Amino acid sequence: MADMTLPLQAACLVLSGISIVMAVMAMRSYGKVLGSALFYLVLAIVFFATMHAIEMLGMLMLVTTVSSFTAEIWSHLMLYTGMGLFIISMRKVYGYHRTVSQPGFFSAWDQSGLVLLAIWWLALILLMIPLDPYVSPYGDSLIHTTGLVHFIAFALGAYAAVMVWRLRKGFGKTITSSVPSLIAAICFLALEQLWELLADSWKVIRLPEITFESVEMVLFSMAIVAFIVAFRKMYKAVPH
Repeated sequence: MADMTLPLQAACLVLSGISIVMAVMAMRSYGKVLGSALFYLVLAIVFFATMHAIEMLGMLMLVTTVSSFTAEIWSHLMLYTGMGLFIISMRKVYGYHRTVSQPGFFSAWDQSGLVLLAIWWLALILLMIPLDPYVSPYGDSLIHTTGLVHFIAFALGAYAAVMVWRLRKGFGKTITSSVPSLIAAICFLALEQLWELLADSWKVIRLPEITFESVEMVLFSMAIVAFIVAFRKMYKAVPH
């Protein structure tokens, strides 16, 4: 079963890599402030990709000592961090006019935050297996059966979508051209969460595991493709 879904998982990671390259190309075309805002989008993709990289390692039998609930919690911690970085990126875009005189690519606060973010990313990866015995007993708790982790993701996604939608006003073509694609990416991530909620937490949809996993990865891939389209539009909107 794992071998059959492994190509889809690999495709998710390849698409994530392409989106990161496109985002970096767009980032280098902008000034210091907007460029640093796009850098946070790059980091968001990194966390989204790490979420699926962990699942891929499990399929390859390299991470097999954690329960499915621990893997679910960890993947959502990655997702929440990615959505938080997405929101930070949008807030930096909103503050563009106030911080246009920023002396460097990153402010002192950015530099400190990036160090903490790197520590957080490493901690999530390194502590997943050691903390599994303390997390897995809650697999039958309300945290899982009510789908709480998915509703938190819905809330973050809704807030991010509203922020992106507001970019239509007050910004030129360089930013607004990517708004529909960014919103589409958020919607596909939300659909992935809805699918997990209905099929995994609530058990409303009962399908073979391979079908469940395949649909989940297709939705994630579509979200990444939407990000790629958004970054390409950003890149093309700036004269080179």
